[in-house]
Amino acid sequence: MPGQRGQATIREAGDIEARLARAKETEARLARVKETEAKVTDAERLETTCGQKYPKTMARVRWLKAKAEAFGVKLKILIALYQMLQGIGITFNIRWPEFYGDALRTLGSIVQIDLPQAMPMDCIANFGFFGSLIVRTAVPLLLIVLLAGLSKLFKWYGNVKVANMLSSGWFYVLFLVYPSCCTAVFQAFMCDELDDGSAYLRVDYSMQCYAENKGAYSEEYKVVMAYAILMSFVYPLGTPLLYTAVLYANRDAIAKVDRLERGLMKFIKSPKTEDATGKFREAVHQNIRQNNLGTGGLPKLTGGYEMRVYWFEVFECVRKICLIGLPIFVEPGSSAQLIVGLLVCFISYGMYASYEPYIKDSDDWLAKVCQVSLFFSLVSSIALKVEQDSSTEALSVLL
Repeated sequence: MPGQRGQATIREAGDIEARLARAKETEARLARVKETEAKVTDAERLETTCGQKYPKTMARVRWLKAKAEAFGVKLKILIALYQMLQGIGITFNIRWPEFYGDALRTLGSIVQIDLPQAMPMDCIANFGFFGSLIVRTAVPLLLIVLLAGLSKLFKWYGNVKVANMLSSGWFYVLFLVYPSCCTAVFQAFMCDELDDGSAYLRVDYSMQCYAENKGAYSEEYKVVMAYAILMSFVYPLGTPLLYTAVLYANRDAIAKVDRLERGLMKFIKSPKTEDATGKFREAVHQNIRQNNLGTGGLPKLTGGYEMRVYWFEVFECVRKICLIGLPIFVEPGSSAQLIVGLLVCFISYGMYASYEPYIKDSDDWLAKVCQVSLFFSLVSSIALKVEQDSSTEALSVLL
């Protein structure tokens, strides 16, 4: 019958379309598998080969890698501590004991990108304060631009893994230079006034801020002050604003990760631990963040923190500004300046104690110990203001 033949033809055409759709789907799956295989790097192939030949050695390597990643947050907390100790020494004009001061300068040159301090630049040329300020603030910006350019270059050549690593490098650069750059910028506004009413830059007495009887600013100092104001919008103010913008732009992904992590905690029904249950939680937690936050700067910005306090790195920037920047507007060496510093340390400790922002309890404890260390370092400055004797030298050992 003609009607039956037409229906059979329609059914046959439908079967052919279904087969074509299944064939296209299978082809797409094969293409994805080939693409995944192509992304396997030579390093991963080498790791697999070594794992088959030397399983015990590779197990030790993986154990060391896991321990290094676990210690990363603690290292970040300790680096921030030494950066702040060096910063408060300059802001509060504290004369640390010789041994303690030398130790701080050595550690400071290691844990932060500070070329004028790490290199004997004065032996090459007399840069002065303005030259060192330009080096401190401009070189990190050039380094960030270089990392961004290299990231795009590697991405263009198809090396996505290296491109992602370079694209997140801006966070490490800003973290290392932020306190030293803020300190250098604030130093440009720290002038010591003499009895005749004139004032000179505290860190470089060869530069006059203003003439006798609080006269007009010198032309040389006007240039320094203009550049310092510009850099204030890049480092002290610009960095926390940049962090806030990155967090706000990714607020949906952060909210999703927060929901997943809260569900994970309810599923496990255990507090934050580092035993077997904690290891399981950490493995699932890493998988959640990698799948939702990507591999750029966002996971570095929120790394180590619980997602309920994803904004804590912004608070860290504000804390550093308040501790090394806010006291410069108070009379240097006065009791009021010390009280401002102690108040900032007290509030910071309260924030760490109430929020306990880190994923691991050990990181929370270390952060609180560091805040106590900053507090007592400021308190000890009272003893260091008196004439140094054997007791103040013993204080360097306690510090």
